[in-house]
Amino acid sequence: MSQIVAGAREGVDDTLAMFEELSKDFVAFYNKRTGRDFYREFSDPARRAKAILKRGHIEDDTEFYLLTEILSNVEQTVFTSRQTDKAETMLSDYEEGHGED
Repeated sequence: MSQIVAGAREGVDDTLAMFEELSKDFVAFYNKRTGRDFYREFSDPARRAKAILKRGHIEDDTEFYLLTEILSNVEQTVFTSRQTDKAETMLSDYEEGHGED
């Protein structure tokens, strides 16, 4: 069951990153419809990304793809320019350490 929940969370993170504007509408709809806070149930991708930066390294592919999705949006507002540079370095380091043999 925990693998299903983890997969669902990863899917939600990917969806939210790809459809940032749409996601704001969805989150408001979800909160109103269920009476629950979406980000308490599925964690805020921006908050997770900043926590990864603070930690200083990427632990797994899910974190790698989260940072990649954020940086692929040229109009992203999650990171400052200094944080963007750090994220790019972390992505590069992760790729070097996890390259295919």
